[in-house]
Amino acid sequence: QDQVADSPDSFKEQLDLLQNILKDVNRKVDILNTKEDAFQEKLDHVHQHLGSLIRKGNKVILFVLKREVLQYFSEE
Repeated sequence: QDQVADSPDSFKEQLDLLQNILKDVNRKVDILNTKEDAFQEKLDHVHQHLGSLIRKGNKVILFVLKREVLQYFSEE
């Protein structure tokens, strides 16, 4: 009879333990999602910055080429 009386409590304890484990897993998943979002924002910022640098670099290259071409033809 003691085992029968202890069984519901033991089952409840197991359910409580499982619930706590699931809460902990959910909390860790939330943390990972937050870190992933922050990383994605940083990655987007880097992508925008690189795009800006590429555009600026292209302008500089075109400016230098134009200057060299003009200088070449003005020497002739």
